[in-house]
Amino acid sequence: MRRTHAALLLGVVLALGVALAVPLLADHVAAQRVDDVSATVTDVGTVDESTVAVDLELSNPAPRPLVVPDGSSTSGVYALGPDGEAVNEPRRTTVDGATLPAGGTGTITATLELKEAFHGQGADALAGTTLRGTLTLRLDGAFLETEITAPVGGDGG
Repeated sequence: MRRTHAALLLGVVLALGVALAVPLLADHVAAQRVDDVSATVTDVGTVDESTVAVDLELSNPAPRPLVVPDGSSTSGVYALGPDGEAVNEPRRTTVDGATLPAGGTGTITATLELKEAFHGQGADALAGTTLRGTLTLRLDGAFLETEITAPVGGDGG
């Protein structure tokens, strides 16, 4: 009788351990995959003489959904020209976020304020640039960051 109770107790402890370990392992794998998020520019539009909106399709390779929260970019998103100079004020970039499904894609809109030298050019100011910067992502309540790089087409779109 004692052996039966001991075996039952051991079975319960093992089952509980597995039940607790699997979600933790899945979160760990998802967090590791955040660095593999990729970005593609799908559209660039003029908001006004000093502001452009850039639609970015983000792909989420993680086995869990990722949330890109609305708000300001943590370190800014730079639109870098061929000479390496930013055409926008990176600390003034805002993001309209989205939820990226596990293994899927989602679209966010980044609104960039152009430097004064580029006012009046609208979306054309981004022609031939590359967007680079850091996006904040949320995974099950934890905030993580990922670097993005996405070339903008030669026509600004």
